[in-house]
Amino acid sequence: IFAETGDTLDAYACFGPIPGAPGRYDLYWIAVCPDARRQGLGREVLTRAEQLMSAAGVSRVYLDTAGRAAYQPTHAFYFSCGYRTIAELADYYAPGDSKLIMMKELSRGP
Repeated sequence: IFAETGDTLDAYACFGPIPGAPGRYDLYWIAVCPDARRQGLGREVLTRAEQLMSAAGVSRVYLDTAGRAAYQPTHAFYFSCGYRTIAELADYYAPGDSKLIMMKELSRGP
């Protein structure tokens, strides 16, 4: 999913199927240009991505993110969008920086 203004990419979401896991997708990345943040664009891009996944029969979306304090706004964003932490791998990226695995159940599309 891409959100653009003219020739400027403001935000995007990248996602895809998990091999060997029918109905499960990974959300690889969601990014919003710093100038476009705090305007609901990240939520809009994520919602549209989830709608496409749901319409394709996806029932669960997984993502992972760093656990360090600098990522608290990212965690808050995902929590507010209905994701929950289902696993934490301590000291994954570095001492004191866990890998958080988050998941959201989607309702299936028509």
